[in-house]
Amino acid sequence: MRGNNLLRHHRTLPDADADPDSLSDSTPDADADPDSFSDSTPDADADPDSTPDSTPDSGPDTETCVGCNDNNACNGLEGCDADGNCVPGTAIDCDDSKACTIDACNTTNGNCSYTPDLTQCTCSGVPVSNTYTASFSLEDATVSCPLVGGTAGFTTALAFNGSYTQPHCANSCESNLSISGSLTSSLLLCKESLAITGAASYTGTDKACPSCDAGTCEKNCNGGGSCKDNTFAATASLTYTKFYGYHMKETKAGTTVEIKCGATLSGTPSISLSGTKKTNSGFTCGSCTDCLQGNGSMGFGVAGSVGCFISFNIFNGLFKQTLGCPSCGSIGLDVYGGIQGQRGACGNTMCAYAGAKARAAATTPCVGFSIGFIGFAAQCTASASACAEGSGCGTCSSQCSGCAQASGGLSCSVSSSGTCP
Repeated sequence: MRGNNLLRHHRTLPDADADPDSLSDSTPDADADPDSFSDSTPDADADPDSTPDSTPDSGPDTETCVGCNDNNACNGLEGCDADGNCVPGTAIDCDDSKACTIDACNTTNGNCSYTPDLTQCTCSGVPVSNTYTASFSLEDATVSCPLVGGTAGFTTALAFNGSYTQPHCANSCESNLSISGSLTSSLLLCKESLAITGAASYTGTDKACPSCDAGTCEKNCNGGGSCKDNTFAATASLTYTKFYGYHMKETKAGTTVEIKCGATLSGTPSISLSGTKKTNSGFTCGSCTDCLQGNGSMGFGVAGSVGCFISFNIFNGLFKQTLGCPSCGSIGLDVYGGIQGQRGACGNTMCAYAGAKARAAATTPCVGFSIGFIGFAAQCTASASACAEGSGCGTCSSQCSGCAQASGGLSCSVSSSGTCP
């Protein structure tokens, strides 16, 4: 505060020691001409500013406190004392007695504001999650083909899984939805079969910005903006299989005998789709860039295998024996091609790719038997695979990592159940 002397109204009073005869009588003579005297009482219609102040000055007028106002409305309106010195005003109290708010005062108009402080807010409770799992399987409607061998009928199985987690301050305000399903259905025509398989999955996350409730000092997920990330994938295939050879399976008096020798050929067209989409909807509390990516491919595979085995199951499994190998050797070739692209912050490109995969395996005959709970079976398999892909995308697809690769190995398995792999 700064001090300042004030201008004050005043008037000159007669000296107390002066000669009374020299003083003008303020009361007019009764015989005098009234028009020659000045009326000591102000006219009611007269300008009040022109009328001398007959009341003694009680102190300085605040309007004359020049230089006392510091233009800060938060510390009150400044005034001055009788000596013309500036005195402070009464400050505005903006304290709301809450630890989770930052209290402030607007120096222009004196209004209080209370900004929530997220670091001082508490997070209560835990995220709520829900899961769902279901599977359906139609009763196998199959019968044996007595003359040509094999099985006739159909089988179908469907599975579904899902989960959802609600956004909560304990999981960074991120909700998660996951759904997946699969379908397998087969039509059996003795020595031929047609199988359909499909699978699809979706995963979506939605992340919001946390905020603080100034009334309760509790964290919530009502902050502005969100970052959405969605991923989708689907595959489908149709496999036709035909068996050339002899296949017999008979059950009588608790004893089952199965003999199968021949070659199996199959063809499989397939399709796969996948994509991701990331969207920034006013997200301000982290990194989130718009991006759209997609990939689609088609393929066709052929495979063949040969095998021969005979098995006995006596007295409903009390004694079992297997000799031979259901698949003594196999070979397969898959060709595929696809297109992938992206838009947004992740790039603006589109490209194509194509490749081929070959595989082969050889299996030793299996000798297995079991009596009651004691059994033994052993079998070894040697396998090899190779992959090559040409791509205009800079990197190759996941079907052929590194654009060219080859692998091989030998594995053996031993079973104490007496059942051949």
